[in-house]
Order: sequence, then structure tokens, then C-alpha cells
Amino acid sequence: MKNYIKESINSYHNNKDIPSRSTVLCALKSPAHLRKYLEGKTKTTDNMKLGIFIHDFIENGIRIPQHWTTQQEFYQRATNGRPAGSPKLDEDGNPLFSYINQNNPEENLTPAKSVLAVSMMSAIENDPFIVSAMDLDDLVIEPSFYGEIEGMKVKARPDLAFENCNNLIEIKTTSSLDPDDIAREFFEYGYDVQAFLELELSGADSVYFYFISSESPSGTARFVVSRDSVWYTLGKQRAIEGLKAYYANKDTTQDSYGRGEITIPISYKAAKYMAERGIEG
Repeated sequence: MKNYIKESINSYHNNKDIPSRSTVLCALKSPAHLRKYLEGKTKTTDNMKLGIFIHDFIENGIRIPQHWTTQQEFYQRATNGRPAGSPKLDEDGNPLFSYINQNNPEENLTPAKSVLAVSMMSAIENDPFIVSAMDLDDLVIEPSFYGEIEGMKVKARPDLAFENCNNLIEIKTTSSLDPDDIAREFFEYGYDVQAFLELELSGADSVYFYFISSESPSGTARFVVSRDSVWYTLGKQRAIEGLKAYYANKDTTQDSYGRGEITIPISYKAAKYMAERGIEG
């Protein structure tokens, strides 16, 4: 594995002069998306908060970190015959609670996501793959890799790396473990780009994508991307295209988004609609 540095997650993300996977994906969409990302105007969704919690849980040795605490939910006013101040209960009569991030309240989980988190933690604790990986002596948590691809500076930060076996692990939450659903997420969320960047910058042989589903009951699955994978090839193409777009548009102002005349491709749903009705393009 190539040289890496250890830095805080804030230090890594605040350095937006060097693009990462997230930057590349925004650049692939449009200059407007890129500007919004660079200006810090992206929103952390409830699903993203759940992912943050699960990452913290695994990277803390499959234990809930001390900065995550629980807070029981109470009715603020009388509701459905229950007096104000009484505890909220789920459909099985169990008290509802929320996981609270003491370091960043903006990442607090909703009661519904907190219930999912419990199921997901149980699935992780019963998976020998991730449990044994966390016990390895050569484990490195969130190393940062910096380098260049075709002369363009770029960075990557895998969740877990291993000094001796030359493999990486990426932890991902997903709504479904169905291969077709994961394939859609793989492209939509740019995991192919992530795999390419991490392999190129770290010199590792493969990336294990470790998926934890938010279905109930939760489950786990893993998918390996190596240099001979079609996902690596696709990620390379998109990463280079996105890097070029980033360096061409990173200084674009809000007044410079006009694109003139453009061509809009037929979407999958539109193509399916035409095919079902015998409409020729």
C-alpha cells in the first residue's frame, strides 16, 4: 500500500482545493451542482445520518462510540389519549428513542432511523467477515491518499485499509441487498468512481464494498472490485471525465451557467414507453 496520511474527517473534507469522489460526481452533473457542493450548500439527509452512525459504530470496534447517546421520546402534548409528558411507544409497546450525536446535533437520528440502526448493528455483530477484519493488527481506519491522475490532483479516503493484505473496505448502507438495486446505487452514488480512485491512489489490489441493509430484519453482503472489473473500467472513465470537468469549472461563477443549445437523451422510462407502444424514434 502506498503512503497515506492520518487526518481528521473535517480536515479531509474541508480541503476542497483537491477533489474527491463527491466533488467528481458533482462536476459530472453540472457547474451548478459543483458550485453548490464547493459552497457547502448540500444537505445531510436522514439516510446519510444513518450511514454516519453505522460508520462510527464499525470504526469504533463494532461498539457505539461515547459521543452517541440515546434520548427517549416523549409526547409534548396529549395525543391519542396519552397525556403530555408520557413516553412514546412503538406498535409493540416498546419505548421510542433517538440516537443523539453529542459532537454534531445536526446528525441526530430520527426514532425510525434509530430503530433501523439497532437492527443493522445486530446484523454487523453477527457477520464474521467484518468482525474478524476489525481484529486484524494491520488495520488502518480512514487513511487519506493524495496523488495525481493524468496530471490532475485528487484524493481518496477508504473506510478501512490493511497494511499487509493490500485490500480496502468501504462500508455502505443500502435500502436493499438485491443485486439489481445495489447495481443501481453503485452507479448513481459513484461507487465505481470511488473504487477506481482508491485503487489508483493507494496501490491496493481490491476494494470490498460491505453493504448493510436498512431492511427489517437487516442483513449484510459484500462485493469486490478489482482492477479487472468492469466497474473499475467504468469508474476510470467517469473519474477522469469528472476531474476534467472539475478543473474546467471550479472557478465558474453563478452567472456563467448558461449552456446554450443542448441535446437531451431519451431516458430509460421514455424509451420503454415508446417501445411498448411501437413508437419509432
